[in-house]
Amino acid sequence: MVAEFVKGKKKADDVTVWIVPGSKQVEAQAIEEGIDKIFEAAGFQLRQPGCSACLAMNEDKIPAGKYCIATSNRNFEGRQGPNARTFWPAR
Repeated sequence: MVAEFVKGKKKADDVTVWIVPGSKQVEAQAIEEGIDKIFEAAGFQLRQPGCSACLAMNEDKIPAGKYCIATSNRNFEGRQGPNARTFWPAR
């Protein structure tokens, strides 16, 4: 659904967009279907699958002082990086 929405569009230069698949299987399916190319053309970055970005593991951290909009239900300060703030869409 997201790929359909962003197809043919480009993100703003001052916005960083990470797409984090929930699993290796989901990542493989996205690549097989060409969804990764749609995201790449829109300026999005396909990150490592799993929970790395949801709790600031590995290099997937939101920089200090920056904001993140995520599907994570943990929106407290520092969850996705020291001194970063995460917001999530209302359901």
